[in-house]
Formats: sequence, structure tokens, C-alpha cells
Amino acid sequence: MATCFACTAIAQTIYLTNPSFEDEPRANKAAHGWQDCGTIFPGETPPDIHPAGLWEVSQLPSDGRSYIGLVVRDNNTWEFIGQKLNDTLKAGKTYRFEADLCVSQRYISFTRTNFTEPTNYNTPVKVRIWGGNEICQKLELLAQSEPVKNKKWRRYTFTLKPESNLSSIILEAFYESASEVPYNGHVLIDHASDLIPISE
Repeated sequence: MATCFACTAIAQTIYLTNPSFEDEPRANKAAHGWQDCGTIFPGETPPDIHPAGLWEVSQLPSDGRSYIGLVVRDNNTWEFIGQKLNDTLKAGKTYRFEADLCVSQRYISFTRTNFTEPTNYNTPVKVRIWGGNEICQKLELLAQSEPVKNKKWRRYTFTLKPESNLSSIILEAFYESASEVPYNGHVLIDHASDLIPISE
């Protein structure tokens, strides 16, 4: 009987494509399996795959060979990535999701409001997790972190309980508060987990 329950739990696990963001490190490229959702902001660039010395970020991955960096900007634009799930997040079910998060001491780049002097995008941001039914669609805000301030990788655990059936997911960098004056900041994400059903 115990084996049966274990099999049921495994069958309900929703697997992400490339949860550890493995790809060739480079600027302006969402990792394999993920889609850049920031195209809603014309003229803004996609996220970056680290580490490649980009923007003076030197963190080593917590898992595998690469990780993703997402920024928010002082012109009220921000980065987010999404993917279609291999199964549906079921309404009323509870799922556990984990990821390693941290912030780099330096994330140096120019801004659209200041092209003459580079800026350090090092103000803490939070990670928001959305669910939808199309890639990059935000139907439900499923969970969010506190602003990420740790400069070493730390495991964050999120509890997702959708109110409707959802078949896509978004990971988004966002300002500490929606009413905040826009600022330049970032978060690094690695070693995400699958979406694992849990009993409450």
C-alpha cells in the first residue's frame, strides 16, 4: 500500500524543462526550455545566462554549469521567463517548488535613463511565481519571495495552491513593492525543482 501511494505521488509530479537553466552562458538569452516574457517591453533585452563574466557577475553556479539572472529597471520594466508545463497544476491541490536564489554584489550595466555612467543593479528584488494557460500568461500569482538579499546561494521553498487549473509557469523578478519607485536590481536563480504535490 505504501508503494502505491508513492507511485501516485510520483505520477502527479510536474516536471520542468531545464530547471537548472543549463545553457551556454551569454547575454540576452533565456535558457533552453524557457521563453523570454519581457517582449511586452519594446526595446528591452532578454535575461542573461551566467557565469561568463557578464556585468561583473562572478558567482559560481549552485548546480550544473550555468544559471539565469533577472533584472528590474528604473524605467518600470523587468524580466520574466516562462514555460509550458508537461501536466496541469490542479485547482485546490498544493505543490512544493524550490529554487536557489542569491544576489551578486556587482551587476554593472547602463540604464535607459543614464547612458553615460554605468549603474550597479544591486538593489534587492523579489521573485514572483505566476501560473497561466499559455506561455507568459499571468492568470494567478501563486507565490512570491521576500526581497532576496543573500550573496551566497540559499534554498527558497514556495507553496503553490492554484485556484484554477493552470498549464504554464512564470518566474519573474519584481520590485520590493508594487508601489515602489522603479529602481535597478536583480536576482540570480539556479537549481529549481519540479512541482511536487504535497498533502496539507
